[in-house]
Amino acid sequence: MAAAPAAGQAAAGPAEDTGSGRGADALGDLAVINGVEALYRRSNELGRLDLGHSVLRNSVDLRVSFSDPQEVKGGPSLVRLGEGAQYPKIIGFPSQSVWASNQELVSMATPLRGTRDVWSLMLPGFVTGQPVAADVDAAAEYALRLIEELVDGEPFVLAGRSSGGRIAHEVTSRLEDRGLAPRGLVLIDSYMAGYDATSYIVPVMESKAVELEKDFGQMTGTRLTAMAAYFGMFEHWQPKEIATPTLLVRASECYGIEPGEVQPPAEQWQAAWPLPHEAIDVPGNHYTMLEGNGDVTAAAVHEWLTRHEA
Repeated sequence: MAAAPAAGQAAAGPAEDTGSGRGADALGDLAVINGVEALYRRSNELGRLDLGHSVLRNSVDLRVSFSDPQEVKGGPSLVRLGEGAQYPKIIGFPSQSVWASNQELVSMATPLRGTRDVWSLMLPGFVTGQPVAADVDAAAEYALRLIEELVDGEPFVLAGRSSGGRIAHEVTSRLEDRGLAPRGLVLIDSYMAGYDATSYIVPVMESKAVELEKDFGQMTGTRLTAMAAYFGMFEHWQPKEIATPTLLVRASECYGIEPGEVQPPAEQWQAAWPLPHEAIDVPGNHYTMLEGNGDVTAAAVHEWLTRHEA
């Protein structure tokens, strides 16, 4: 279940800041977090990823969680990654992987500085002391509250990186229901559970996670259990049909193949989305489409937005 870090992540790894704990709950959370990390690492040492998966799945209900966004103290806020005068502004969700970070979207935001605002929003629980969302409702309502405050009637689009595409779509659907629809939804190489491509790519990403830890920072128990919580709540989630124009930006290179190895057919690994959308392929794999090719990906998104605003 541990996914490799997303493109744009700083080599030092995500900062493990301390959020505001809540007495006995916070102490209990730390006990779970520390125990899970040790058990998950031991499972990997034994080559028993199945046991590691069981540890993570069974840890979710032991994490402190929230149902009402107002319960969250010291939770993530929207972070501006780039500033520009052109509308609509972009509000993005990073992945929900073990190395989830606002840094994932920096490589796309940097080329757009001076053109469009680009914002990023993490979901709660990846920082020690923060609760995780109890379910999709809680996660979506947490994000909705912050997004509504930020946009205040101004045009915007939502975006989601990798597994962040699921929460981006869910929030888009809810905004439509409230008469506050975004101008567009941008899915950046987003996969959904239950598809052939997902069954191919997830084990490949997981197999790389431990070896990449030396470059991208420690897989802490906090992050492992947060990832397990969000992956679990979206496992059987299905996106509702929306009217918002949707763009799927896909990597054109398969992640994890060795030099000289033949790339498998695209339908076996390339990102897919079950609802109507436009698709654009950009250079790079799941990670290098941003890190190394962020300017191309940013240009593709910008051109699509400009065309839809014309």
